[in-house]
Amino acid sequence: MLDFSRIEAGKLELESIPFAPQKVIDHVGSLMAEIARLKGVALSVHCAADMPAFVVGDPERLKQCLFNLLSNACKVSPRNARGALARVLL
Repeated sequence: MLDFSRIEAGKLELESIPFAPQKVIDHVGSLMAEIARLKGVALSVHCAADMPAFVVGDPERLKQCLFNLLSNACKVSPRNARGALARVLL
Protein backbone atom coordinates (compact mmCIF):
# COMPACT_ATOMS: atom_id res chain seq x y z
CA MET A 1 0.00 0.00 0.00
CA LEU A 2 2.70 2.42 0.88
CA ASP A 3 5.82 2.60 -1.20
CA PHE A 4 8.14 0.71 1.15
CA SER A 5 11.14 1.12 -1.14
CA ARG A 6 10.73 4.90 -0.88
CA ILE A 7 10.48 4.64 2.92
CA GLU A 8 13.60 2.48 3.12
CA ALA A 9 15.49 4.88 0.83
CA GLY A 10 14.48 7.78 3.06
CA LYS A 11 12.56 9.44 0.22
CA LEU A 12 9.17 9.40 1.89
CA GLU A 13 8.60 11.67 4.85
CA LEU A 14 6.11 10.42 7.40
CA GLU A 15 4.45 13.01 9.59
CA SER A 16 4.22 12.57 13.32
CA ILE A 17 1.40 14.84 14.41
CA PRO A 18 -1.60 14.46 16.72
CA PHE A 19 -4.86 13.73 14.88
CA ALA A 20 -8.28 12.23 15.45
CA PRO A 21 -8.43 8.82 13.73
CA GLN A 22 -12.26 8.80 13.84
CA LYS A 23 -12.29 11.94 11.71
CA VAL A 24 -9.96 10.37 9.11
CA ILE A 25 -11.99 7.16 9.02
CA ASP A 26 -15.28 9.04 8.66
CA HIS A 27 -13.81 11.15 5.85
CA VAL A 28 -12.61 8.11 3.89
CA GLY A 29 -15.92 6.36 4.51
CA SER A 30 -17.86 9.29 3.10
CA LEU A 31 -15.58 9.45 0.03
CA MET A 32 -15.97 5.72 -0.60
CA ALA A 33 -19.73 5.60 0.05
CA GLU A 34 -20.64 6.85 -3.42
CA ILE A 35 -18.16 4.52 -5.14
CA ALA A 36 -19.55 1.56 -3.20
CA ARG A 37 -23.14 2.60 -3.89
CA LEU A 38 -22.49 2.77 -7.65
CA LYS A 39 -21.11 -0.76 -7.55
CA GLY A 40 -24.08 -1.99 -5.53
CA VAL A 41 -21.96 -2.70 -2.46
CA ALA A 42 -23.22 -1.76 0.99
CA LEU A 43 -20.43 0.07 2.79
CA SER A 44 -20.66 0.35 6.54
CA VAL A 45 -17.95 2.07 8.56
CA HIS A 46 -17.80 1.41 12.30
CA CYS A 47 -15.02 2.11 14.78
CA ALA A 48 -14.32 0.41 18.07
CA ALA A 49 -15.77 2.22 21.07
CA ASP A 50 -12.37 2.23 22.74
CA MET A 51 -10.54 3.89 19.85
CA PRO A 52 -8.43 6.76 21.20
CA ALA A 53 -9.76 10.24 20.46
CA PHE A 54 -6.29 11.33 19.34
CA VAL A 55 -3.17 9.51 18.19
CA VAL A 56 0.21 10.66 16.91
CA GLY A 57 1.09 9.66 13.37
CA ASP A 58 0.56 10.55 9.73
CA PRO A 59 -3.14 11.16 8.99
CA GLU A 60 -2.56 11.42 5.23
CA ARG A 61 -0.86 8.01 5.09
CA LEU A 62 -3.67 6.50 7.17
CA LYS A 63 -6.16 8.04 4.77
CA GLN A 64 -4.22 6.61 1.81
CA CYS A 65 -4.11 3.11 3.35
CA LEU A 66 -7.82 3.10 4.23
CA PHE A 67 -8.80 4.43 0.81
CA ASN A 68 -6.73 1.72 -0.90
CA LEU A 69 -8.19 -1.05 1.29
CA LEU A 70 -11.79 0.07 0.82
CA SER A 71 -11.30 0.74 -2.88
CA ASN A 72 -9.93 -2.77 -3.37
CA ALA A 73 -12.74 -4.25 -1.28
CA CYS A 74 -15.32 -2.50 -3.49
CA LYS A 75 -13.57 -3.72 -6.64
CA VAL A 76 -13.58 -7.38 -5.63
CA SER A 77 -16.93 -7.49 -3.81
CA PRO A 78 -19.73 -9.16 -5.70
CA ARG A 79 -22.73 -7.02 -6.58
CA ASN A 80 -25.17 -6.50 -3.70
CA ALA A 81 -22.59 -7.66 -1.13
CA ARG A 82 -22.76 -6.38 2.42
CA GLY A 83 -19.70 -4.37 3.45
CA ALA A 84 -18.52 -6.96 6.00
CA LEU A 85 -14.87 -6.50 5.04
CA ALA A 86 -15.08 -2.77 5.69
CA ARG A 87 -16.59 -3.38 9.14
CA VAL A 88 -13.82 -5.80 10.08
CA LEU A 89 -10.98 -3.61 8.85
CA LEU A 90 -11.96 -0.53 10.81
